[in-house]
Amino acid sequence: IKNTLASIPTASFFQRYDKFAGMTGTAAIDAFKDLYGVLTHEVPRNKPRQVIDHGDRLYATTQEKNEAIFQEVLVSYKKQQPVLLSTTSIEESEKLYKFLKKRFTEENIDITIPVLNANVDDMEQEAAIISKAGIPGAITISTEMAGRGTDIKLGGEVPEVSDLIQTVANERIVASMNALTKKGVINAQTHDRFEAQVRKTVLSDIESLEKEATRRREKIKANKNKMEQQVLDAGGLKVIGSGHFSYSRVDDQVKGRCGRQGNKGEVLFFNDREDLL
Repeated sequence: IKNTLASIPTASFFQRYDKFAGMTGTAAIDAFKDLYGVLTHEVPRNKPRQVIDHGDRLYATTQEKNEAIFQEVLVSYKKQQPVLLSTTSIEESEKLYKFLKKRFTEENIDITIPVLNANVDDMEQEAAIISKAGIPGAITISTEMAGRGTDIKLGGEVPEVSDLIQTVANERIVASMNALTKKGVINAQTHDRFEAQVRKTVLSDIESLEKEATRRREKIKANKNKMEQQVLDAGGLKVIGSGHFSYSRVDDQVKGRCGRQGNKGEVLFFNDREDLL
């Protein structure tokens, strides 16, 4: 059995360096000055912040709080305003997901609500969730443990041509394989050999792949601009917190998910007695 006799905070190692520097968007100047004794400067915002902070709402029970969250999310969903729901733990994120799915079903609304927490260990899956979190009507549940350091783009992400080239190539490979299978050319024994040949042929025509990928990107970009304006007209990204975190700095990180680069946004926290205790 191992017993911890003492612990050393990471911050104490920083002061052993002759020179060190850092940046953060969620710390008061005095905090770093008092902690490290270093000169600290605040960089002005690139654009004025347009986030409406609605403050906190308090409820007696978790059930009442969750119902109030649902009603708030429902209002935003109906006007196609994307919502990011922040929870303080994996357990709470999954409980809130089940509650919201149940309530939306009772309202005869079929909706996908992705949950972004530490259980999502696939970087591509995490990126896919974030890329859609800013589209009109999106509802995303997250914890502070996953997806930090990312920017939720209003209207959704515009993929790079390189990423779309792979998508186009895969579609062509699948279509060719399906056609050959339908004609009876491919069977179980020859499948892998034919697939390798088809893949090589498709990928060799890079000029055609780039042309199709560029066309798709322009179409996605044009649609993205329309959806971005739709989101801005609805009030921008709404960040809803289910309870506060132990450190106000993490609360500030959550609030900072909306209103990037002067965009509109809203922030609102819901609490019950257990949250405050």
